[in-house]
Amino acid sequence: MNVVILAAGMGSRYGGLKQLDPVGPQGEIGPTGAQGPQGVAGPQGADGVQGPMGFQGPAGPQGLPGVRGYEVVFSPTVPVPITVGGGATLTVLAVCPAGKIVIGGGHEFSTVANGQIMVSSFPSAIDTWKAAFRVAQVTPASITARAYAICVNQ
Repeated sequence: MNVVILAAGMGSRYGGLKQLDPVGPQGEIGPTGAQGPQGVAGPQGADGVQGPMGFQGPAGPQGLPGVRGYEVVFSPTVPVPITVGGGATLTVLAVCPAGKIVIGGGHEFSTVANGQIMVSSFPSAIDTWKAAFRVAQVTPASITARAYAICVNQ
């Protein structure tokens, strides 16, 4: 590598404008200096392309058998409407056939007058769904109701 030093202006050594002294031979390379501090991290690079799909893994263990013998059973419909006393409760049951258990259920009802409320709807035994309705008013009311059970094989 060549180094050129330029100097301008007046110099007393030369008695006029500064001159360039001749450059001598290059010296030996000095020792390496200490490492400086780490610089600031650069920006995040772009995402690369997605790699190839991997190999398919081994098959998992056999799952449990599914539900068998699914059947929806309805309670007998309470006869065209039954009159229930004020504040009284009407209960209907949907019972699964022998060898089946209840896994869900529900109810439906209609009234001729206002003031009837659903009190409960739940499995009351392993094979039975129970629904209860109450007449919320003081006077008797007519209700048509039924429960249903979702049954499966045990």
